[in-house]
Amino acid sequence: MLVRLLALPALALLAVAQSVPQILVYTKTAGYYHESIPTASAAIVRIGTDSGQFNATVSNDDTLFSDDGLAPFKLIAFLSNSDQILTEAGEAALTRWLATTGGSLAGLHPVAACPSPTRL
Repeated sequence: MLVRLLALPALALLAVAQSVPQILVYTKTAGYYHESIPTASAAIVRIGTDSGQFNATVSNDDTLFSDDGLAPFKLIAFLSNSDQILTEAGEAALTRWLATTGGSLAGLHPVAACPSPTRL
């Protein structure tokens, strides 16, 4: 009985950790690389860690833009991207993710410089 009682706090922490939203901070550039990207990425990770409000994954890997790759995320933040940063398949996966998950997008800094933002 005592062992079960001692295990309860650990299980509660696990449940809280699993309920923290996951966000993707996507940093790929195909043109100009903004020198602020590493600093901004680290700040976002730190805010999530310090507040406990979210866990941030920072990546420039466009293969994450698939149905399985995007599934864990509640928010995708495009950070200082430039030029064509997604494949057609990646754009399609992002469109499906938006339509089916209720997830959110954030565009930080010159993300509007990416082509075709209105297709999404």
